[in-house]
Amino acid sequence: MAADQPDGVLHVVSDGTGVHLVSLDQPSLLRAELTDRIARVEAALRPLWTDARRRVASLEHLARQCSDLARDEQATATAHEALRRADRSLGLRPAQPQPGLPADEFADRVRWVISAYRDLSGLG
Repeated sequence: MAADQPDGVLHVVSDGTGVHLVSLDQPSLLRAELTDRIARVEAALRPLWTDARRRVASLEHLARQCSDLARDEQATATAHEALRRADRSLGLRPAQPQPGLPADEFADRVRWVISAYRDLSGLG
């Protein structure tokens, strides 16, 4: 044990894979009890970590879908604008403008998707 550490100190290391006892200058019974409790806590946390990973993956999927929706809406608006410019440069009678998706309506659609996702996933 290092000179700057008092006797009887428990050294615990958490490395992301679990909690490990590094050293304990106490009887082995105490060490066994602490090891048991650490194992119990890790077992109790395992389903929570699994659920958290599942929820994060679901939210990341939803974020990708929202991003795809926004990109598709922007591509549609850009294509309609290109058609209007082409018609104007060809001297064609301008077609009735295609109603784009107003920003407020798009925001409402995204909120609806997120709300539905929360309802279905139990996050709400």
